[in-house]
Amino acid sequence: MTGRTTTLPIGIDPDIFPAALLMLDRRRRVRAANSEAETLLHASREVLYGRSLTDVFYHDCDLFALIDRAEETNGRVTSTGLRLDGPALAVKNQTAVVDCTPDGSFSLTLITGPDTNAPTPDAPGLAAFGRILGHEVKNPLAGISGATQLLMRSARDDQTELLDMVLGESRRIERLINELSAFELFSTPRCEACNVHEILDRVIKAEELALGSNVSLRRIFDPSLPDLYADADHLHEAFQNLVRNAGEAINDSRKAGQVRVLTRFAIDRRIKKPKLGQSGRMIKVVIEDNGPGIPNENAEKIFNMFHTTKASGSGLGLTVVSQVISAHNGNIELDSMPGRTRFSIYLPIAETA
Repeated sequence: MTGRTTTLPIGIDPDIFPAALLMLDRRRRVRAANSEAETLLHASREVLYGRSLTDVFYHDCDLFALIDRAEETNGRVTSTGLRLDGPALAVKNQTAVVDCTPDGSFSLTLITGPDTNAPTPDAPGLAAFGRILGHEVKNPLAGISGATQLLMRSARDDQTELLDMVLGESRRIERLINELSAFELFSTPRCEACNVHEILDRVIKAEELALGSNVSLRRIFDPSLPDLYADADHLHEAFQNLVRNAGEAINDSRKAGQVRVLTRFAIDRRIKKPKLGQSGRMIKVVIEDNGPGIPNENAEKIFNMFHTTKASGSGLGLTVVSQVISAHNGNIELDSMPGRTRFSIYLPIAETA
């Protein structure tokens, strides 16, 4: 960063980050900006420095409501599909991630959607950024976490809460780095013949323990299905995301419920251009719950990067699911209404099956 601006707190040069970043003080004045923010707002960081956010965006812009929510929850708030209006811009389909920092200031990440003039960071771009973060941040982060745990052993009672916060934030940053790095991993599957029921069995056994007695998981498998041509570990991650989300939706509703996992032949589906190792035929995996359902406005955005309805979520889980299925030459469909949510995943059968 140059000029009078302060440093954006992401551990590396923020000008390589593939999205606009702004840092605001408690009075919502701009304290820092990166090059993507300069491009989006048509102003240099020196011009932006010290300006109130109401000078950059019109006061009735949805972004201000998002910042209010982040301040109220003292955490992260994400919204997709925002329209950002200001003296120098009018941008549709924007994703905004707002973090309320421990000192009461704010960090804003603004990601332009595909219907605007600016490009959206894609999965490989975020994977590359995740690699940089992994290299530049993980080692010092591990040192911070280790030192914090040592200090906690001899800390006074009035120091423990602050050290807990440092340790918690370090772990949160590490989780986000791992999720960003995952996009490169899941875009390059190592495929071979594998049994879908063995993968689903492992997922269900793990989630039965994690979700508790309020959620029952039911298998409805077709034992005659042939092998898939897939990366078993990648599919495990995708299925686990979907089963866990279904179970958490039931738990959030505070009612007992059921998650059903079904497998069958996809009689009406074939791959138009099978890849090497794929037969062209497909199977169907359905993950269905009887939870509250997904509202239409969320269902349209559910696979969008950074979209989440969870207070502590990053919005990357279902984007990873979509990435996994797409990399396998398959596809995923959502059908939801109050009392039922169904994800249908179509995957290629192995060539020798």
